[in-house]
Amino acid sequence: MRPLALAITFVALVAASAPAQKDDEFLILIASPRAKEKVDVTVDETVDSTITLFLAGENRVHKEKAVRFYQYTDDIITGDTTARLPNKVKRFYEKATKDDGNGSQGHPLQQQTIIIEKRGSDYVYTVADKKQPLDKEAKATLDNEFNTLNKIDLRDVMISKQPVKNNGTWDIERKALTGVLFQDVFKFDDAKIKATGQVENAKPEPKKDKRPQTAKVTIKVTAPIVQFSLEKGMVKAKEGSKLDVTIVGDGHIDGLSPEGTVTMTMKFKMTGTSAEGLDIEIDTTAKQTRIVKFADKK
Repeated sequence: MRPLALAITFVALVAASAPAQKDDEFLILIASPRAKEKVDVTVDETVDSTITLFLAGENRVHKEKAVRFYQYTDDIITGDTTARLPNKVKRFYEKATKDDGNGSQGHPLQQQTIIIEKRGSDYVYTVADKKQPLDKEAKATLDNEFNTLNKIDLRDVMISKQPVKNNGTWDIERKALTGVLFQDVFKFDDAKIKATGQVENAKPEPKKDKRPQTAKVTIKVTAPIVQFSLEKGMVKAKEGSKLDVTIVGDGHIDGLSPEGTVTMTMKFKMTGTSAEGLDIEIDTTAKQTRIVKFADKK
C-alpha cells in the first residue's frame, strides 16, 4: 500500500498567510485540527498492479490487488493551528478491513481505540484500554499517516499561495514538488513535469468582504520517470514511463471546517531492464477516497 500512503497528506493541506486580494479573489484555506473537534472519517483504498517479465519467447504476468477500508472517529485532544496533524487525538476504529486477494478480513485496528500523540518529532500510539503498544501491522498503518508523511510538508507545494478567482488555475512549482514526491521510488525528468491546480464551483460567489465557503479543487501532476527502484537497485526507465496523479477535493476552503471529500487517483506505468537483463513492465493504479464529516452530523 506504499503508493497510497502519500494520498493522506492532501486531506489537510494548509495555505500560507493571506496577501492582498481583489474583491473577486480568495485564498484557498484548509482547516487545521482544533482541540475538542470530533470528526467521522471514512477511507477507502484500492491498489491494482500488473508486473510483466519479458523472457525469451515467454511473457510472465503477475497481478496483485490490495484493498483497505477504514471507518473511524477522531476526538481531537490537542490541536495545532499551524499544522495538518493534531498533537494528540483519540481515535476509535469502528471498522477496519483488508483484502489482499484472499477475501475481506478484519484489520488489527478494527474495534480498537488508539491514543495518538506527538512526542518530539514523532508520533507514538497506545491502545487506550490496554496501555500497550500496537502490533506491527497496525503500527505500520498509522506510521504511514503520522510518521512517514509527517516528514513531508506539502502545505506550501500544492495549494496556491496567491488569491485565485473562481474557475482559476495556478502552476505548481516543479522543484518543490519533486523534493517530496516518492524520492525513494522514482527519479523524474524534472524539466518535463507538468503540475497545475484549479478551483471551481466556489459557493457562495466571492464578493467584497465575503469569501466562498466551499469549492472543488483539482490538482493534476504528470511526471516522466527516468529511473525506478527495484529490490536490487535503480532501473533506467524507457521512453513513455510516467507517473500521473489526480487529486479532487470537494469541501470547505474557508479554513473553518475539515468537512469534505478528497479522491486521489495515481497511475504509474514504467518499463525498463533489470540488473539481471530482464525486461520488465509495471502498471499500477492506486485510488483513495477520504470523507470527513463532523461527528454530530449523521
